[in-house]
Amino acid sequence: MPFGVLIPDGLTGRWLITTLPIPYPLRPDISFDQLAPEFQAAKPLHHVVIDNFLTDGAALAVAAEFPAYNGPVWNECNNAIEVKKAYNHWDKFPPATYKLFTFLNSPGFPEQVASLCGGKLHSDPGLHGGGWHSHGTGGKLNMHLEYSIHPKTGLERRINLIMYMKPEWRREWGGALGFGNTTPSTVDQELLANRLTASSDLRRSLPPEHRTRKIVLAPA
Repeated sequence: MPFGVLIPDGLTGRWLITTLPIPYPLRPDISFDQLAPEFQAAKPLHHVVIDNFLTDGAALAVAAEFPAYNGPVWNECNNAIEVKKAYNHWDKFPPATYKLFTFLNSPGFPEQVASLCGGKLHSDPGLHGGGWHSHGTGGKLNMHLEYSIHPKTGLERRINLIMYMKPEWRREWGGALGFGNTTPSTVDQELLANRLTASSDLRRSLPPEHRTRKIVLAPA
């Protein structure tokens, strides 16, 4: 199933809409319209969790491409809020990951996600704060307030999409995704593979020792 995507025109500098024959990667019965009431009613902040978000084939292909935690591709983050590794450069993404981010940045996908919060959404092809994220032993991402205005486009950040990609993650390892405002969260989501969380704000907990979380993240 082809879909429209934005590509830069090297002559004019404008963005053009084209169609690429890339297979539709989502589970076909997902309806953001039907999920909107759950998103709006969720506390302590608007969010919804979608299991088996990608087709089995797409999920396995993206997970298989995730680089080793000690590999050379990563940019390291080490500060008071976060200790993790991340990468968001399109030119280094392998084929399945490249196709997934192409789909997430296609015009039709933000239109679907906009059903959750209303209004019009624009994807961020620059993947500012998005891309691959990985937390290893001693890693952390403390409770924090997400930026509200994109530093380059000036657009308001409305929705955060986080998808966990490690197939062999075990529930007993802990490291759940938490939601909250200024107090510790009582709402935690397990890191099940191919689980997507769409949220208006986020708090993530410390991953357990000797394990690595693998995340695909796309803000809009």
